[in-house]
Amino acid sequence: MFTGIMAVEKLLKTLLDVRPVEMQPGAANALYRRYSRRLMQHLEHMAGGDLSSAAGLWQVLGGNLFGVSQLFSEAAAEFAALRGEAEKPTILLVGEIYVRSVPFANDFVIEKLEERGCRMRLAPISEVLEYTDYFFLDRRGRPTWSQRFTVFVQALIRRRTQAIMRAALGWPPATSVKTSLAAAAPYIREDLEGEAVVTVGTAIHEWRHGLIAAAVSVDPLECMPNKIAEAQLYHVAEREGLPSLTLSLNGDPINVAALDNFAFEVQARLQRNDRAQAAAVSGLAARGSAACMLPSASVHDRGADSFGPAPEPSLAGCRR
Repeated sequence: MFTGIMAVEKLLKTLLDVRPVEMQPGAANALYRRYSRRLMQHLEHMAGGDLSSAAGLWQVLGGNLFGVSQLFSEAAAEFAALRGEAEKPTILLVGEIYVRSVPFANDFVIEKLEERGCRMRLAPISEVLEYTDYFFLDRRGRPTWSQRFTVFVQALIRRRTQAIMRAALGWPPATSVKTSLAAAAPYIREDLEGEAVVTVGTAIHEWRHGLIAAAVSVDPLECMPNKIAEAQLYHVAEREGLPSLTLSLNGDPINVAALDNFAFEVQARLQRNDRAQAAAVSGLAARGSAACMLPSASVHDRGADSFGPAPEPSLAGCRR
């Protein structure tokens, strides 16, 4: 069952990675539907086989993952062939697990931001499972060796499904819950249990490492954990420059103007950063040429700030 959850999750992640930069419109959706059908049929077939603990452990430790590894290798190669060279800003979608994961619940915000020239990353469902495992093992109670072993096997499945797609598509390592909690620490202590700390921490970590250009947080109207996250994302925008938009939803359509303004700002930032990098490279080349004429000259350059550009007046941290 857990292998199936991870397979569905990674297949969706692949679609979101490739679809905004596909060379042939509609090709990624068609490939996603084909591999989704194959995956469901394959899992149904495997469910009729040997599902004993020993057989399952052999499948995981051997890397076969009930045949999912082979299917994933084929899917990754085909998806990689669809990708073009277009550069688009990547926005991370975080927030309450149901609202962010169900397109109808978030008014299809992923598709709407893709239409506005953005690429989306979706905080995975498995993040919540990993978070509950972390608290169960490290902070509460006394888990048995059997329970610890179950968590170990699930973590191994997560890593192996990620590694297959990562090899073909060039993905960075997945953000772990412990990494998210550490990133959120200056803003929210992990003692405040719930989704707020992971919402903030995942966005901060991926921003600091250049994986995203902005974050969108979605939640049900008046959801307290996301109100806490929204307040802290405002401070993150002030201190570290991460643009963010919080959408509190009650079933009404999303304010399209808010999405238009946010997408415009994110793309404008990307263009400014590209121009700044080009100017910096040009300046270094010019100084390097001059340095070649001086026997003892050396050039020292301080790279761009790892926390991103300085904050500007924007929609960052605002709710719409």
